[in-house]
Amino acid sequence: CNRTYYAEANIKTPLRMSTPFRRPLPYVCSMTFVAAGGEYGDIVQLTFLSFQIGALETDR
Repeated sequence: CNRTYYAEANIKTPLRMSTPFRRPLPYVCSMTFVAAGGEYGDIVQLTFLSFQIGALETDR
């Protein structure tokens, strides 16, 4: 989070985002994807291989 990534048109770019090791709570991560438009078109295609949100807490 809090970084800007650029990619080439028609090229798959893997992106892995994870929480920082020492993160303040609550941790919020916003992602924005923007197509360049013009000759590059106006579509952003995303494929998620894995997606997790939240935490599992157990009483032990």
